[in-house]
Amino acid sequence: MNVVASHPTRRRTLAEIKRLVELGEYRVDPYEVADAMIRWAEREGHGLRPRAQNECSYPVSSPSASLKTSPGRPSTTVPIQLSSALAVGQAA
Repeated sequence: MNVVASHPTRRRTLAEIKRLVELGEYRVDPYEVADAMIRWAEREGHGLRPRAQNECSYPVSSPSASLKTSPGRPSTTVPIQLSSALAVGQAA
Protein backbone atom coordinates (compact mmCIF):
# COMPACT_ATOMS: atom_id res chain seq x y z
CA MET A 1 0.00 0.00 0.00
CA ASN A 2 1.20 3.51 -0.75
CA VAL A 3 2.27 5.15 2.53
CA VAL A 4 1.31 8.61 1.26
CA ALA A 5 -2.21 7.50 0.33
CA SER A 6 -2.76 5.55 3.57
CA HIS A 7 -3.20 8.63 5.79
CA PRO A 8 -6.61 10.40 5.40
CA THR A 9 -5.16 13.92 5.31
CA ARG A 10 -2.54 12.89 2.80
CA ARG A 11 -5.20 11.20 0.67
CA ARG A 12 -7.15 14.48 0.51
CA THR A 13 -3.98 16.39 -0.30
CA LEU A 14 -3.08 13.86 -2.99
CA ALA A 15 -6.58 14.09 -4.46
CA GLU A 16 -6.33 17.89 -4.50
CA ILE A 17 -2.94 17.76 -6.23
CA LYS A 18 -4.33 15.33 -8.84
CA ARG A 19 -7.29 17.64 -9.44
CA LEU A 20 -5.02 20.66 -9.93
CA VAL A 21 -2.77 18.70 -12.30
CA GLU A 22 -5.78 17.66 -14.40
CA LEU A 23 -6.88 21.30 -14.60
CA GLY A 24 -3.37 22.45 -15.48
CA GLU A 25 -3.30 24.69 -12.41
CA TYR A 26 -0.72 22.84 -10.29
CA ARG A 27 2.32 24.99 -9.57
CA VAL A 28 5.53 23.90 -7.88
CA ASP A 29 7.49 26.23 -5.63
CA PRO A 30 11.12 25.11 -6.04
CA TYR A 31 12.08 26.66 -2.70
CA GLU A 32 9.44 24.67 -0.84
CA VAL A 33 10.55 21.50 -2.63
CA ALA A 34 14.18 22.15 -1.66
CA ASP A 35 13.20 22.82 1.96
CA ALA A 36 11.19 19.59 2.07
CA MET A 37 14.12 17.63 0.63
CA ILE A 38 16.47 19.07 3.26
CA ARG A 39 14.00 18.31 6.08
CA TRP A 40 13.61 14.73 4.79
CA ALA A 41 17.38 14.22 4.55
CA GLU A 42 17.90 15.52 8.07
CA ARG A 43 15.01 13.48 9.50
CA GLU A 44 16.18 10.29 7.80
CA GLY A 45 19.74 10.88 8.99
CA HIS A 46 21.18 11.15 5.49
CA GLY A 47 22.72 14.55 6.03
CA LEU A 48 23.92 16.75 3.23
CA ARG A 49 27.65 16.16 3.54
CA PRO A 50 29.36 13.50 1.48
CA ARG A 51 30.37 10.41 3.39
CA ALA A 52 34.03 9.90 4.21
CA GLN A 53 35.88 7.64 1.84
CA ASN A 54 36.63 4.33 3.54
CA GLU A 55 38.31 2.42 0.76
CA CYS A 56 40.90 3.07 -1.89
CA SER A 57 39.48 4.32 -5.17
CA TYR A 58 42.01 2.24 -7.06
CA PRO A 59 41.92 -1.27 -5.59
CA VAL A 60 44.89 -3.53 -6.17
CA SER A 61 44.34 -5.75 -9.18
CA SER A 62 46.57 -7.63 -11.55
CA PRO A 63 46.65 -6.43 -15.13
CA SER A 64 44.52 -8.60 -17.33
CA ALA A 65 45.65 -9.86 -20.71
CA SER A 66 44.92 -7.48 -23.54
CA LEU A 67 42.13 -8.38 -25.93
CA LYS A 68 43.84 -6.52 -28.78
CA THR A 69 45.18 -8.73 -31.56
CA SER A 70 47.34 -6.09 -33.21
CA PRO A 71 50.80 -5.25 -31.89
CA GLY A 72 51.24 -2.29 -29.60
CA ARG A 73 53.27 -0.27 -32.11
CA PRO A 74 52.52 1.71 -35.26
CA SER A 75 51.69 -0.53 -38.19
CA THR A 76 53.74 -0.50 -41.35
CA THR A 77 52.56 -0.35 -44.94
CA VAL A 78 54.24 -2.03 -47.85
CA PRO A 79 55.44 0.72 -50.24
CA ILE A 80 53.44 1.15 -53.43
CA GLN A 81 55.21 -0.14 -56.52
CA LEU A 82 54.64 1.98 -59.61
CA SER A 83 54.63 0.36 -62.97
CA SER A 84 56.11 2.18 -65.90
CA ALA A 85 53.40 0.97 -68.33
CA LEU A 86 52.36 4.48 -69.25
CA ALA A 87 54.94 7.08 -69.95
CA VAL A 88 54.26 10.61 -68.92
CA GLY A 89 52.18 12.39 -71.55
CA GLN A 90 50.82 9.25 -73.22
CA ALA A 91 47.07 8.78 -73.43
CA ALA A 92 45.49 5.50 -72.53
